[in-house]
Amino acid sequence: MTALPSRTEPWSTSSPEPQVRGFAELDERVGSGAPGVVVARVSEGAVSALLAHVARRVAASGFEVFVVEGSSASPVFHQVACRFGLGETTSPRALAEAFSTVAAVRKVALVSTLPAEGTWDHSVARELLGLPLATLVVLVAARGEGLAGVSTVDVPDVLDDDERQRFLEAMLDHEVRGSDLRTVRELAALAVSVGSRRGRRALDQKGELVLAVVSASAYPWPISGLARFVEGPEPVVAALADEGYVAVREGRVHALEPVVSAAVEGMPTGATIGRALVAELGSDPWAKARAAELVYPDSRDEAEALHADALTGLVDPAARRDVRRRWATLVAGDGPRVLAAARRALADECFDEALAVLDGARDLGAEHAVVMGLALSGKGDLVGARVALERAKKTDVARAFAGEISAELAEVAYAMGDLTEAEQKARAVVSSEAAPRTLLRARNLLGKLLLAAGSWDEAEAHFASDAQVAEGLGLVPEALRARLNRAIAVQSKGRVDEAADMLRAVSASAEASGETRTHAYALSNLAVVAWTLRDYGTALECLERTFGLFGQLGASAMIAHTVASLADLRLRLGLVENAAQTIAFGRRTGLGPLRAAPFAAVASRIALAKGDLPGARAEMERALSEASASGDVELLGEAHRLSARVHLEEGDIAGCRVHVSFAEPLAKTPRARAEAKLLEAMAGRAEGTGDLSLAKRALRLARTAGDEDVLCEALLLVCQMQHDLGDIGEARATCEQALAVRDKVAEGLPAHIRASFLSRPEGVALARMHLVFRPSGKAEAPSSEPPASAPLDRPSERALVGDDPKIRALLATIAKVARSDSTILVRGESGTGKELVAEAIHKASDRANGPLVSVNCAALVETLLLSELFGHEKGAFTGATSRRRGRFELAEGGTLFLDEIGDVSPRTQVALLRVLQEKTFERVGGAELVRANVRVVCATHRDLRAMVERGEFREDLYYRLRGIVLEVPPLRARPSDIPRIADTLLRRIASERSEAPKRLTADAEVLLRAHKWPGNVRELENALRAATLFADGEWLNAHALLDTVEDLRLASRATGTTLAKAAPASDDSSRDAALPDDEGGPLSSNEAEATQIAYQQVRRGEVSLADMKRQIERDCIVRALSETHGNITKAAALLGMKRPRLSQLAKQYGLTANVTEAVGCDVS
Repeated sequence: MTALPSRTEPWSTSSPEPQVRGFAELDERVGSGAPGVVVARVSEGAVSALLAHVARRVAASGFEVFVVEGSSASPVFHQVACRFGLGETTSPRALAEAFSTVAAVRKVALVSTLPAEGTWDHSVARELLGLPLATLVVLVAARGEGLAGVSTVDVPDVLDDDERQRFLEAMLDHEVRGSDLRTVRELAALAVSVGSRRGRRALDQKGELVLAVVSASAYPWPISGLARFVEGPEPVVAALADEGYVAVREGRVHALEPVVSAAVEGMPTGATIGRALVAELGSDPWAKARAAELVYPDSRDEAEALHADALTGLVDPAARRDVRRRWATLVAGDGPRVLAAARRALADECFDEALAVLDGARDLGAEHAVVMGLALSGKGDLVGARVALERAKKTDVARAFAGEISAELAEVAYAMGDLTEAEQKARAVVSSEAAPRTLLRARNLLGKLLLAAGSWDEAEAHFASDAQVAEGLGLVPEALRARLNRAIAVQSKGRVDEAADMLRAVSASAEASGETRTHAYALSNLAVVAWTLRDYGTALECLERTFGLFGQLGASAMIAHTVASLADLRLRLGLVENAAQTIAFGRRTGLGPLRAAPFAAVASRIALAKGDLPGARAEMERALSEASASGDVELLGEAHRLSARVHLEEGDIAGCRVHVSFAEPLAKTPRARAEAKLLEAMAGRAEGTGDLSLAKRALRLARTAGDEDVLCEALLLVCQMQHDLGDIGEARATCEQALAVRDKVAEGLPAHIRASFLSRPEGVALARMHLVFRPSGKAEAPSSEPPASAPLDRPSERALVGDDPKIRALLATIAKVARSDSTILVRGESGTGKELVAEAIHKASDRANGPLVSVNCAALVETLLLSELFGHEKGAFTGATSRRRGRFELAEGGTLFLDEIGDVSPRTQVALLRVLQEKTFERVGGAELVRANVRVVCATHRDLRAMVERGEFREDLYYRLRGIVLEVPPLRARPSDIPRIADTLLRRIASERSEAPKRLTADAEVLLRAHKWPGNVRELENALRAATLFADGEWLNAHALLDTVEDLRLASRATGTTLAKAAPASDDSSRDAALPDDEGGPLSSNEAEATQIAYQQVRRGEVSLADMKRQIERDCIVRALSETHGNITKAAALLGMKRPRLSQLAKQYGLTANVTEAVGCDVS
């Protein structure tokens, strides 16, 4: 799935501040062999030389090195796929994962040029960057390029003496590696050999010819393939490589510098080279694409065929786009070829690309206008499409495109709502002698008109017939389209499960055949099905994937439609900031008048959720204006209901009633009618003239509306009014119904979304109302834990992160010891990532294909731990009803990680010593010896040596464990790594919450670096999780951290950090309602005690930090209302907030009974 563009791209060619400077630093980094990605920048002319040096240094550290210089004709990762037999896939994700696996198993390092942004290579590299790498990747770039968030080294143009020595030593080491030169004569001969290469010898005719062919090809040639041009190419290539003209990598020849081929005797034509390239590498689509470019000057038709053939072999959209763009540049000005190129872009539904191809071409007659009309229609520019198509109709004197023009004009009329014209034009095409594709397109439109008329049975039969005809003709896109629309007809008839199965089948077929638009539509309709079934997690996933696919196509109209739905669903699920970012992006794509009103309506509801009443009013007015202009009655009714809500929140009851009166006659759906009646009842209660019968009438309508939000809101209103009337029993029962509705929705959501859903203001208001009915007086905080039956979400993969010398040394040691089978002891403080070290050892070992099994020894008592480790036989103890395999057996062929080994009992220590010494064990209650084929990695934060001296740990087991000891440095020992670790954690947190990752501001980095982090990375992660939950916007600053992380705030006070004192007053409600700040001074003893109690409650999980903040906010409001005897205006002044905001919060927390004046009335 493609994320929203508000997300920070981890792979960008914008130039970040280099983290390291100097050749020596680069030499140390790549020479260490530590896994990770490194970018080295050098002057453009020195890129190849630096590639060669890096390759020599990496090879010296024990890697198999693959060196690649990519080009647009021969991308880096295409060469990687060829070299390692990774198949013909062009999927960036699949290729990145395949290389990562091969690299880990074979210990391969990749040294290549940095891919250009926007290319297929870039897509693969970006995917690779997101994987937990067990190898080293070095990317060499010209100065000015780089990767955000990646370790970057700037290499100077002139090396100092030490750097020069390093360079020469690497060259010499490379020359003698694998040889046994020892005598003075042998070494002197080597010196003469190296020295003789300092001046290039003149090339002979064969050398010049081979160099010219490879250079002109701009594609790496197999050495044997060059026999097509010279006899015996091997020695010729060897001489060229020796002189530095070419590089030979994995049997292929790469030109290192261009030559003027025209001056070379016997030089073949480009077409000859291209045809030879096809003959040699015909199954390679990239080679075929380059051959087409070489053949084009000689034979345009032949070149066109080769180009089309190359595209057929490339499935990935980015790869196809790269090839099409190169071809479009080549054929610019060649009319027929330009039109064909634009049509190929249209076939891939890349409408912006098609328009760009046409843009520079002169008017090429009717077909030019037709193609432009098709592209504009695909983009959603219906007016522009109609103008272009009408122009095509006038200029198509021979009527060569009459059917195509009429079919598209029918589609445009349909999209613009003129169904009569659409039907007339479609029927005219069907009755003509148009081509099969055009006829099926027109019939498809007639089917859509049947759907619009509600003729479901007729529509289903219509589309089933079309699908059969299209499949018979081999027209895959048309067949998929008919199947998709048939599923929609089935869905409309109420056969939802059957429709879902049909849509999933269409989605899979469309994805497999590269039909992106049909794939996107299938996912969009699956989202509708999931929404109908209240499976909001699936609906959200489908919409996000739909958005990504339409983004690839450049279909702005469909992007806008999907974005509006996506923002609406995110808002419903409590993902308010995500919803706001979604709307902001959607507006940047450009909106037609039909989409502006829904965007403004969602934006207004987002502002309401954030407590931004001015923003809500501005968006509401925009929604009203756009809806009125659109003439869409349903949109206008929604805008009036929204306006009523905004007026109600502002306390303008009269204004609310006016808009309800406008909304009611426009309400055509059960949901619209229920919401209108609900708003009328809410206005009455806010005014002090509540009518319970009216609220119950709204509730009855809500029960038939099929919308949980409206139903919960109606139930809460009835509950509040029953409570106001003193009917506590009925109020409690109604509240329980509302909680059941809320929890049913929550149970179906993924954990990270469930927490946001339950934290919505509506959910909090319901929980507070429920508090009134709990006899213990304890609030039952909304739980984000899944029900017992719900599957646990699988955690995302993690890896050690950092570039500090200590962590680099640790990673290098892991790489060295991983392949041995020795027991390893990992020592480090709690939270440093000892389990990650175990995972890294496992992944880099020869047992990587086996299981990694972990046991926390401190979490189990002795009897349970023995059974957990070694298993037990049936009847071994009470409750042992069958044989059970232990962790040693489950880890067969893999790695067993024993965490907190220092906490095991003496009896368990004896059993462990035996299995480590003899590689055998017995199950608890059994006598059969079981062999243990596992590699054991242990971890502890304890001092085992001191425990041995105190008699708490067996000395023989201690010495057995400490054969190889790895020390994990605490976070405070590597503060320079904190920003990078924080960035990794922020991206993981954002991924879990399906939101854009936040980034640290400079003052936040300073704050985090200054903290000692006694809990290490685990403490840092907890701090970031808490802070990001409340921080608004893309950036996470120091004030947000200090506001939400108690330990940071206390530490900053203790050290006198000025950030705590400089925090500006916040506009959000939690700060509005807070007690006066202590200006960063020391806490009183009572305050300190209260803070400590609160912190312990949060830490033990008794209450979430978010719920505690809301409880404090509510308590402050209760006290202020009490002190002012319920006068909401005076209470607002006392709390330093605006009266409408306090009115809103009072209603949200169910405190209107505390207010003596009518909520919402103007007070003089």
